[in-house]
Parts: sequence; structure tokens; C-alpha cells
Amino acid sequence: MKPFKEAIVEKFELHKKTCKPNKKVNVARSDTWDAYGCLDCGEWLQSKCSDRNCEFCVNRPEKFEGP
Repeated sequence: MKPFKEAIVEKFELHKKTCKPNKKVNVARSDTWDAYGCLDCGEWLQSKCSDRNCEFCVNRPEKFEGP
């Protein structure tokens, strides 16, 4: 398994290619949901975890709406 920082950077680089190729992508972290997402398209850059009792993931919206 990759270290967290390496995994999020890799996901961000892949997302840049599909969301806004050759342009700046606006990414932010939501403290409420403990995850990063794209402010431009609303895609989460991190998947929900598999813990059904996770206070962050269980009720996280499908679209990222910002911090």
C-alpha cells in the first residue's frame, strides 16, 4: 500500500488530466469529511473507507462541495 501523501498526489495528477487538462485545478480539503476534493467538478479525490461506522465517510455526500 502506498503512503497517504504519495497516493493523494497520484490521484490528483490523474484527476488533473480529466477535469481541466493543462489548466489549474482547484483542490481543497474538507475537515468535515476528512478528505480532499475538486472545487471545479465536485469529484472527491479520496474514496470512502470501508468502515460502516466511520464518522467521516458514512454520511459523506456524493459530490464535493468545498471545505
